[in-house]
Amino acid sequence: MSGTGAVSAPAAALSRKLRPVGEAELRATERALLAALHTLLQGNRHLAVMRSRHEARLAAAAAAATAAAAAAATAATTVAGSASASSASASASAAATPPPP
Repeated sequence: MSGTGAVSAPAAALSRKLRPVGEAELRATERALLAALHTLLQGNRHLAVMRSRHEARLAAAAAAATAAAAAAATAATTVAGSASASSASASASAAATPPPP
């Protein structure tokens, strides 16, 4: 649709559907709208709380994984360090002991 029909047709269709609304109906509709808005806001608050709890759990799991990786790396370094220290002491004692005749 274009031109005058595009403008007048929607206005004519709406004007046929308009009817007088009483004060009681207006208040009831307003209460229903406010109740729906309240329910929506409660849902949004609940989602925000759940999201923050989930993010806290993820952060705690990441921190635990990082700590475990650091502990494993420290343990591997300690084992490697003690192995090289024992091989160095074995080499030193072998050099100090003369070979058998």
